[in-house]
Amino acid sequence: MALGRLSLQTLINIAWQCANTLTGFPSGPGDSNNVNKTLTYGTGTANTAIVNGISGCDTLYATTLTISASGTTTINLQSFTDVAGVGSQSMTRVKLWHFRLLGTGELSPDGTIAGNGCSSITIGAGTTPFGFNFGTASNTNKVENADVWEQGKGTAAGVTVSGTNNNILITNNDSVNQAQVVVVIGGATT
Repeated sequence: MALGRLSLQTLINIAWQCANTLTGFPSGPGDSNNVNKTLTYGTGTANTAIVNGISGCDTLYATTLTISASGTTTINLQSFTDVAGVGSQSMTRVKLWHFRLLGTGELSPDGTIAGNGCSSITIGAGTTPFGFNFGTASNTNKVENADVWEQGKGTAAGVTVSGTNNNILITNNDSVNQAQVVVVIGGATT
């Protein structure tokens, strides 16, 4: 069952100041430059082509996971509890993902879980692995302490989920520290 209403937005903003001429950017002494990209998702155009920057997204998985030292956890995109607390949810397409390994001094979004010195996590592979945009499901991505790995798909199709492409394995590469991982995955139910 899809969420009755969902609106979310990812915003990438890279800002800098420089005094040198950069090809393709306004420049001069003390000039500021920005590269911005915003992707907006929601149920208003769920599962249709992008209309006015909106790409269909009607379900959302969001949590902070604690993974024991040298441990693993698996997120099944065809059986999860959504942000509204409704269980047995399923995605057919993923539109965005965000994985953040909390570092020392960082807190979970609600401020209740503190990061630590966990060295890194690996995301991907495992049994019936979700392939993200790797091109092959056996590839993985390493996220180091205090790092973020995220991507938003600007197409209506997103990345397909199926019975052979539905699990996200997260492995804690640290043999001493727990991993505190903020996870947000937005997608479509049809």
